[in-house]
Amino acid sequence: MSYTLQQSANWIAGFIQGVPTSAWTGSEPILSTASMLQALAVTAPLSYSWNRTEDSTTSTVQGTQDYTVSLTNFGYLEKASLTDSNGMMWEIPDIRNNQPLAKSTTQARPQVISVITTVPGSSATFRLGGIPDAGYTLNLTYQKSAVQFIALSNNWVLPDSMISVYNNLLLGEMLAFADDSRSQLYRTRGIAGLLSFQSGMEEEDKAVFMQQYLNQGAAGISINMGRQQGSQARAAS
Repeated sequence: MSYTLQQSANWIAGFIQGVPTSAWTGSEPILSTASMLQALAVTAPLSYSWNRTEDSTTSTVQGTQDYTVSLTNFGYLEKASLTDSNGMMWEIPDIRNNQPLAKSTTQARPQVISVITTVPGSSATFRLGGIPDAGYTLNLTYQKSAVQFIALSNNWVLPDSMISVYNNLLLGEMLAFADDSRSQLYRTRGIAGLLSFQSGMEEEDKAVFMQQYLNQGAAGISINMGRQQGSQARAAS
């Protein structure tokens, strides 16, 4: 993770034959475009070992259903488990990042965890079902949120092994900005490279992701979250 946005801009310059990519206020349009692409790369359903972290700072209280956890870099929840006072551990099989979970009065060892609200850069609130029947340590495994570029000198958070991914994606977007017909070629190369890092993602979901990106570009892509959550539920079971 030592490759800067300026290096990407330098590489792109030869392809677009002098069309300015950072001449507008705030080094635009390349700064925001790169931020969009970096966010796209770490948004569900995409996941990576280098972007994964864990937190076990929260203890449940018998009869309490909701827990707000200070997580300044929370992106989305991948896995969760409970540890009791004897060190026994149980996985929570049903993970819901976007589907709400109703309040309840039924106490049991939780089998469901839902992300109820998030405050970006601050915290996330999780709801358990059933309501904890005892005190447990809540173990969270999650993907970190995207980091935005604030200057051309910033490094990509994506590892250097993914240089062909982010350079091709950024080139595709800058070619589109220059009204160059080659833009779709480099967009396709970039997304194909990105998806090659997703060994646990179903081929159907990859095809949907690819098509949505090619149709909408960096500024408008929208992933089918219902399908994504189904994939996450299967992975968690």
